[in-house]
This record gives sequence, C-alpha cells and structure tokens, in this order.
Amino acid sequence: MEKLRLEEDIETQMSERFVTGVFIDNELSGICAFVNLGNNTGNILQMYVRKGFLKIQFTIISVQVQGALEVVE
Repeated sequence: MEKLRLEEDIETQMSERFVTGVFIDNELSGICAFVNLGNNTGNILQMYVRKGFLKIQFTIISVQVQGALEVVE
C-alpha cells in the first residue's frame, strides 16, 4: 500500500517539513503538519484534532509556529 504524504513526513522529519503531535493522558489527541516555504513563510498543511479536544487546536498551531521560528533562527 502506498504511504500517505503525512506518513512520510512523520517518518522523515526535516526542518523544512515536519509534523508535531499533542498527547493527553498518553493518547494522541492532535497532529499538525507544517511546510517551510522560505522567506520566513510557511503553511500548515494538515491538522487533526480528536473529537472532544477541539480547544487544543490553538495550542497545536502555537507549537508549530514555535518550531518554525526555531528553524528560521
């Protein structure tokens, strides 16, 4: 079976393309993929938040932005 792009990104974390996850009580509750476009810009490609945990989406985005800023520095 062919791998999904997100699956490849999880396995091959790179500074220009990476995935972060949020665990609550040892269960994956959210995941977000980021791609660096250069010139201090980037996109959040995909985001999943488990039902009942929608309020963590802003935390996930904040973590992605911090990770992207660290890559730029």
